[in-house]
Amino acid sequence: MNKYLQLQPKGHQSGMGLVEIMVALVIGLVASLVIFQTLRDAGHRAAVTTTGGDVQTSGALGMYYLERDARLAGWGFAAQDSETGAIDAVNCNTGTLNMLPVVVSQGAANASDSVTVMYGSSARFTGAGTYTGAGTSIATRQRPGFIVGDQVLLVGTGNCVLTTVSAVVGSTGLTLAAAAPTNGSIYNLGPTPVRQEWRVDARGLQSRQFNWAGNAFGADNTVADDVVAMQARYFVGNACVDAAPANWRQVEGLCVALLLRSKHFDKDYQAPAITFNLPAWAASWVADFGLLNPDGSAYSCPGTGVSADPAKGCNYRYEVFSKVVPLRNLVWGNAI
Repeated sequence: MNKYLQLQPKGHQSGMGLVEIMVALVIGLVASLVIFQTLRDAGHRAAVTTTGGDVQTSGALGMYYLERDARLAGWGFAAQDSETGAIDAVNCNTGTLNMLPVVVSQGAANASDSVTVMYGSSARFTGAGTYTGAGTSIATRQRPGFIVGDQVLLVGTGNCVLTTVSAVVGSTGLTLAAAAPTNGSIYNLGPTPVRQEWRVDARGLQSRQFNWAGNAFGADNTVADDVVAMQARYFVGNACVDAAPANWRQVEGLCVALLLRSKHFDKDYQAPAITFNLPAWAASWVADFGLLNPDGSAYSCPGTGVSADPAKGCNYRYEVFSKVVPLRNLVWGNAI
């Protein structure tokens, strides 16, 4: 036999034994677990950050549009009459609605409040003036600013009428679609006065505009999602109160708070829960929100061992956006 073809003795063979293989497997498994846990935590943090950013955006947008409407409240009818010094238009009952800049409707238990604001749309003449006469033909002290199609509010003794200008006559005359009370104050609301309702439902913060022709509110428009509750109060005498005072001139602002809930469900945080106590807004306004779970049931959260249930609210993160919005048209109107 050729000596170069002889096999090497077994004692000189090279390779990995069973022990080495097992050690390598253990090291690989440990490394895989560490990598998996790191990626999992990074994914969780990314989800919390992303949904938190969505909540910030929704809250900022919702509060911006609601505040913008509230700041316009009373435009065209909340100014004092330059001759009588009275704000006759505010709280004037036309038979179909009260002319109020802001109306806060308190929700029932565990329900959100709603806010309705009203303002004119005239870009020409928004101060209060006087008129003489009655019926559908009246004479104003000065007619500039009124055009055909403008909605006008006429306030006489113990009566007020919301109607439309159908014609202008000479330098001071107006022809109206409905009869005016005898002698009084006139307020120009422009061609398309706005009456807007703000409320919260399962879709988020909703707004809907009043249709004057149909005498009813139109369809909802979703302004901001993630909003699950809204609380509102009147700002009177440096405090937020549930009911407006008898003298509406004392109302200086609107206290409003939006509660937002992130879409991310933190199932890993079960004891204690992410949100054990109800989210609260300013202590001087109200203790906490009347909050519902995502499934619509009353908010409840066990103290320990919270089960990961997406239908409950315990494992979601919440944020409150609150603000006191001045009713500047009413405040400035009082100061004339």
